[in-house]
Amino acid sequence: MRARWWTVSAVGLFASGLAYAGLFNMDEQLTSHTKARQQYHGFSVAPPMSQEWYMRISEQTPMRAIYRRHLPSKTHTFFASVSFGELDKTLPIEQALIPGVISKPDRTDLIENTHEADTSRPTKCIRYSIRYNDKGAPNSAGPVLVTIDRGFVCVHPTIPGAGVRANFSERGLEGELDPALWENMEDFLRGVHIESAPGIPVA
Repeated sequence: MRARWWTVSAVGLFASGLAYAGLFNMDEQLTSHTKARQQYHGFSVAPPMSQEWYMRISEQTPMRAIYRRHLPSKTHTFFASVSFGELDKTLPIEQALIPGVISKPDRTDLIENTHEADTSRPTKCIRYSIRYNDKGAPNSAGPVLVTIDRGFVCVHPTIPGAGVRANFSERGLEGELDPALWENMEDFLRGVHIESAPGIPVA
């Protein structure tokens, strides 16, 4: 990865949520039963709010939000995510914003990897699109799954060396991929507020 998107252990409210989930086996929570805007470190996000969307409490951290869509096939997954992370200081900022593509090259075939400048926010951003074949996905017993990942990465305006990445990602058999799942992607991306302090958007 060109940007190191932190995955730290949950604390505070997340920790109490985990304890509750473990006791009552309620790790999965419909987003429609959560707050309309959720606060994380360096950003806040409005989650997708339909009955098909849920969050796993155990997956949330102070620096990462992830929301999953219920789908009928175990090989077909779809999620929305926002994360705060440290950019690679050894690279020019334009390169540091570009997401890393392949972490396991022996099991993946890259099909598409594009990015372009995004001037919709008052900070330096890119929009990207990545597509690759995954020949060893853990939720597939052999068949190749296609992965599509699209979103933006922005420099955080008030936290030096940091960035925020927001994206939709779909993985499944070629015949399972559904363009209709992506219809609300732009609404979700616009609902991400990059913040200097909780409730104070700066981008």
